[in-house]
Amino acid sequence: MKQKEILDILNTRYTSKVYDKSRKVSDEDIEVLVESLRLAPSSMGLQPWHFFVVSSEEMLQRFSEVALGDNESKVRNCSHLFFIATKRHIDEEHIRKYAESIDEARGTNLAHMIKGRVRKHLSLLKYAWVIGRESEKTFHKNQSYIALGFLTYTAALLGIQSTILGGMNFKACDKILKLENTGFCTAIAVAVGYASSEEPKEAKIKVRFPKKDVVSYL
Repeated sequence: MKQKEILDILNTRYTSKVYDKSRKVSDEDIEVLVESLRLAPSSMGLQPWHFFVVSSEEMLQRFSEVALGDNESKVRNCSHLFFIATKRHIDEEHIRKYAESIDEARGTNLAHMIKGRVRKHLSLLKYAWVIGRESEKTFHKNQSYIALGFLTYTAALLGIQSTILGGMNFKACDKILKLENTGFCTAIAVAVGYASSEEPKEAKIKVRFPKKDVVSYL
């Protein structure tokens, strides 16, 4: 893909305001979107997340009822709704699973060493969290935005519209997804689908500050 093609996609990608309920994203394209999430990078490759893909009318309706403001219609009419849930805490079981997955994928026998490195990394992070008044939960939640970027850009590559939904009652979403006592909590939601003919024309016009205002070369 050439530079111009990348920039064309970035310039034409926009946040859909009105979805066409009758048009559904194909199963094949949904699987590509799922893979974009699964393959996203994370700090130390720890992947502190779980992804939910919602497509049934019943579940979309339930989530629309806990959407805030005009997000209600976006959730109700989109083709699919994605949730990125993140861990509140990286426990020993997660570290073990992560280390063993590296050995399995790369044909190595370094799980013991990897687990030690991860523990050291997390212990340094915990010190940084105390200094910066951040929590482990917030750190892992911030990782979700990396996966979010991969999802929305991949959707644009496939000609699929997306809407990032921060305006949700996420505590209610946790209950619907049955996340209580699982160690996970929802971080963000994304609606995907195809724009309705009622989509306002102005919604497709990209508005960004000029480069000179937001970029410095040192």
